[in-house]
Amino acid sequence: MKTIYLLRHAHSAQSLYSVKDWERPLSSKGIKASHKVFEAIKNKRIYPDKIISSPAFRAINTALLFAHDIGYPFEGVLINPLLYDGNSKSMIAFLRKQSDDINSIMLVGHNPSLARLYASLTGHTYWLPKSSVSIIKFKVDSWSEVETTSLIEKEAIKS
Repeated sequence: MKTIYLLRHAHSAQSLYSVKDWERPLSSKGIKASHKVFEAIKNKRIYPDKIISSPAFRAINTALLFAHDIGYPFEGVLINPLLYDGNSKSMIAFLRKQSDDINSIMLVGHNPSLARLYASLTGHTYWLPKSSVSIIKFKVDSWSEVETTSLIEKEAIKS
């Protein structure tokens, strides 16, 4: 089985700072909401084998907060520009190239990219709320086989 966790970044403090989109920091509201969701994730004993984040500051910070809360090593959080504004086709191609030794991957990013990826993987539309995690499980042994027809379960965890 292969599992994908889609984590949308926490609420950012966009109105407080005059910075570029990818430089926006998290707000205190976003940090609090994240910890609430992460507690629910810990209770489900979710521990991804690999965490990959968008290069946007708010996504990286969300990924690092999550890593801290579950005891995942900070240096294990990878950055991939594809998660900033990539299309679902290229993100699926990226997922299909992952090592089959890895059984679960968390992608930390943004809407509309994550929402489009979710729709492509599940055949259902879902706009991921900030600080939420969507869990998608596939009954396959290889990432190259991940497709809608191999979907076995989907779930959302929201603050």
